[in-house]
Amino acid sequence: MKASPDFSSADVKSFFPKRGKNSHKGKNGEVVIVGGSRNYVGAASFAAGGAIAAGCDLVYLFTPEVNFAVARKFSPNVLVRSFAGDKEKLTKPAVKAIVEFAKKRNATLVVGCGLDFEEAALFELLRINKQPIVLDAAALVKNLPLPFKNSHTILTPHAREFARIAGKLSPEKFAMEAKATLLIKKPVDIIVSKRGEIRYNRSGNPILTVGGSGDTLAGLVGGLVARGMDEVNACGIGSFLLGKAGEILAEKMESVTPQLLAKEIPKLIRKLVG
Repeated sequence: MKASPDFSSADVKSFFPKRGKNSHKGKNGEVVIVGGSRNYVGAASFAAGGAIAAGCDLVYLFTPEVNFAVARKFSPNVLVRSFAGDKEKLTKPAVKAIVEFAKKRNATLVVGCGLDFEEAALFELLRINKQPIVLDAAALVKNLPLPFKNSHTILTPHAREFARIAGKLSPEKFAMEAKATLLIKKPVDIIVSKRGEIRYNRSGNPILTVGGSGDTLAGLVGGLVARGMDEVNACGIGSFLLGKAGEILAEKMESVTPQLLAKEIPKLIRKLVG
């Protein structure tokens, strides 16, 4: 049966990964967040919250030293490490250790949330060719090296960021040229596979305009991939869950925070999956 173009609760019920009865710590996914900076101290931590909401067993946050102390106080559930080299931003000397760590843990990477970096360091990180990688926010630079060598690359731009990286290309043509999965965040989210197939997510509420909700979504998508979900379903189901969480919270309050969204998502998953 052909999939509906719109993601729904049926997709969550059908594709959300189940925990094995004999699974052990780490078996249900590990995520490495690379983000944070002096001016954006919370973004990477919000992404980590999204990965936790996905049900990942272990979530690591690599952040510059200038952001280390703040990030450690954010949540005891996140294992925070500062990266080597520059105290303010990601540089090439730090990349090798991060890549080796992610490979050893077989972890999914989420890169860019609040991150300050040298472009050469970002491109070095993109040479990783095994672990899935989610690129968000600052990592969506105009001259990304296309096509990506890593066939498990996901990009999560909002509409303006997509225009910056794609120029005049349509979402379908860009996804096929980049050989990457796209999640374009709009009032109706657009999910595009590497083959140019398009699906949509229509859940959501204007309450989601709060800063940090996109970071939470990037971490959530990375967490779902880490738990074994394919890239398209991770993008579509992740955006559907975040949107529904926003709808639920909007019935109770005037405004929300990324932390409240991340807290609501596991309750929603339990309700939909059973």
